[in-house]
Parts: sequence; C-alpha cells; structure tokens
Amino acid sequence: MKYYKHFGGDFNLGTRGMPLELVGAYIRLLNDIYDRDGACADDDRQLASLWDCKIDKARRLKQALILRGKIHVIEGRLVNGRSEKEIKSFRFRQDLRSFGGKNNWNINRRLPANKEARRVSKRELDKEVANLEQYREKLREKKEDDTEPKPL
Repeated sequence: MKYYKHFGGDFNLGTRGMPLELVGAYIRLLNDIYDRDGACADDDRQLASLWDCKIDKARRLKQALILRGKIHVIEGRLVNGRSEKEIKSFRFRQDLRSFGGKNNWNINRRLPANKEARRVSKRELDKEVANLEQYREKLREKKEDDTEPKPL
C-alpha cells in the first residue's frame, strides 16, 4: 500500500510511556508492514537493516514490541492487529472498485433517468457481495491456472 490511514491521536495514546527509540522502531516497522501489504518477515537481519542498528539491538527492540503487544509473530511473519484489519479493508475496497468498474453497466442500469442513485435493498446488496465473492474466486482460479506449468 502506498498510503495508509494513520491516526495520530491513537498512535500517541498507544505509544505513551514507550521510550522514543522504541516508538521510532515501531513506526518504521508499521511503515514496512504496510509497504509489504502485511508480509513482513520475522528476520532479525532485515529488522536491523530497517532500523539501521546491529542485529542484537534489533532483537531487543523486536522483543520489547512483542512484550508490549504491539506486534505478534505468526507463521514467520511480523503482524500488527490494526494493520491486518486496515490491509484487509483496503483490499476489499480495491476489489469492490475493480468489480464495479468491470461491471459498470450494472451500476448504470440501476440509476434512474434523473441520475440520482436510488436506495438499494439489503437483498440487492447481498447479491452484489455474492457476485463479488464469485468474481474474486474466479480471479484466484485463473491465477492458480497461470502459475501451473503447462505440458510441452
């Protein structure tokens, strides 16, 4: 993600009482997590490079962040709860916009002649979400087919 929501008040409240060095390490790690769409490896050398410090220092900073509950190690990745939610939300909105653009004729068909949007019922909204899920599944299947080696 090139951009993410950063709520300064929430961040300041969540980092209150943390040493400035740890706050700096935390914000740089969050930036890295968002830059990699949540795929930040649990690699001490990579963290040392990110934080511009020695590996021992990077291990201590990572442990301090884990102990404070700011990050977690899951399946060899460093994750932050809020960043996971924000990235999932971003991906969903991105897929929804993509889906809407590819099916623009559906959207235009729903608009009355005066171009004012009408209220959409819950049933119609559920149907659109189901269509989106089907579209996403087709994209996944297509990606899997493209990655499989083709026989000669």
